[in-house]
Amino acid sequence: MNSKKTILAIVLIAMIAVPALSLYDSDECEAAPVGNCLMIDTSSISTGGFDTRTAGYVDVTIINNTAAQASVLVFVTYENGTSRLAEKTVTVDAGGSSMVTLNFTIGSAGTKNLTIWGESDDAEFLTDSDDNTLNYANFTVGVKESIWSSWTTYAAIIGIVALIALAVFLKYRNAPRAEKTVTFTELEEQKKGRSVQKSTRAKAPTTEKKQYQGKRKQ
Repeated sequence: MNSKKTILAIVLIAMIAVPALSLYDSDECEAAPVGNCLMIDTSSISTGGFDTRTAGYVDVTIINNTAAQASVLVFVTYENGTSRLAEKTVTVDAGGSSMVTLNFTIGSAGTKNLTIWGESDDAEFLTDSDDNTLNYANFTVGVKESIWSSWTTYAAIIGIVALIALAVFLKYRNAPRAEKTVTFTELEEQKKGRSVQKSTRAKAPTTEKKQYQGKRKQ
């Protein structure tokens, strides 16, 4: 009886131990996520600085749980899209991690659904229980409307420039005109000129005086 219980216990232990051992022997990353795969640290994704005229940033950390250095291509797209908004290749040391910063612009305002991707020829990314590769992560960014995207901004600038130009014009038009500066030498020459004119007029006989003198001679 005891031997039967012993055999049954051994069978039960074997049934538990075999699947457990298979997890460690498996090449699948989800079986031992700290042993042999790359991971996107979804909790590290941060964004900021986006408006319709200014490039924002997306920061994400790539974790390398393998025993060798890995080169990873990181890129961002619209969710479920194929067009890459930005990309960068980063080298991640074995057992280490590296943060990647991607900078790009989005031309329209609002909340945008984006996806960050990772690809590598040196190691595999984490996979889930259905053997789906988890080399991506979805996230959102808020894009503000730039003041330089509105025509009212340019209209306001033109109006301010016009007001400044008008103020300058009115100031110079109403300002008293400065008299012409005359040097001492020029003043002396003007005085001499006036003296000569007076002397000439005094010496020259008038027309009436000439007529009177002519009649007396007759």
